[in-house]
Amino acid sequence: MGTKLLLLVGIAALAVHARLRLIPNLRDGNLSGLAWHLRGITALAIAFVVVGALISLGGLG
Repeated sequence: MGTKLLLLVGIAALAVHARLRLIPNLRDGNLSGLAWHLRGITALAIAFVVVGALISLGGLG
């Protein structure tokens, strides 16, 4: 359960940082920073689903 909580906190942290720091100052030159945030959020979300499936199937925790 701690793993899922850490993944959720990571997703929230990246999303809040993107919302407060990147999106207000978004220009053509800094779109790559937003793209990296989106990749990170997507990767953490996929890991969240995989860990949840492993927990429910009895393979983890």
